[in-house]
Amino acid sequence: VNMNTHKVLLTTTPRDSYVKIPNGGGDQFDKLTHAGIYGVETSMATLANLYGIEMTDYARINFTSFLNLIDMLSGIEVVNDKAFSAGGFDYPVGKISLNSQEALMFVRERKSLEGGDGDRGKNQEKVVSAIIRKLTMIKSPAQFSEIVTGLQTSIQTNLTLDQLMTIANAQLESNQSYDITSQDVTGTGSTGELPSYAMPGSALYMYQLDDASLNQAK
Repeated sequence: VNMNTHKVLLTTTPRDSYVKIPNGGGDQFDKLTHAGIYGVETSMATLANLYGIEMTDYARINFTSFLNLIDMLSGIEVVNDKAFSAGGFDYPVGKISLNSQEALMFVRERKSLEGGDGDRGKNQEKVVSAIIRKLTMIKSPAQFSEIVTGLQTSIQTNLTLDQLMTIANAQLESNQSYDITSQDVTGTGSTGELPSYAMPGSALYMYQLDDASLNQAK
């Protein structure tokens, strides 16, 4: 996120990506999701090393905070590319409105999607983009304050409340929308061919990232 240019770049890295994990991961190759075993700082360092960037701030959001945030925003709108059904909900092609429960299933479902985890990642990007757009439409300082304080207990972040409110107030003063761009890193999956540092001897699914795709994302 760049507060000065009002641009956001969302980069989805598949959870099974075969990457070097520092710290407790011994700087050995393993699937990205295993970085979480060693803490959020290791996840950040893994991605920072992968993309050659500096990463200082984070917000780690669980499903509870995800639901609460969308409820506070009175739902969101996304443009769905491929019709599918999941969890008792139907998602037709086109612009659709989602409440919190519908949005949760929209970002979790992968089995009924042709592209599997890749398509799920794209749907997650759509929802994050929709949340950002809805947040930038808020005109009331009181509503921003309610959202920030209401999510304090369910979001893990290294930003202080004062820092979060400074960001919120800057957005209220600028009253600008954000230019949101999304990108995905692609590769090739295999099972049992690449070893896991955390689970040696296990035949796990790994996703070898394509060098050209990774360099493009960088």
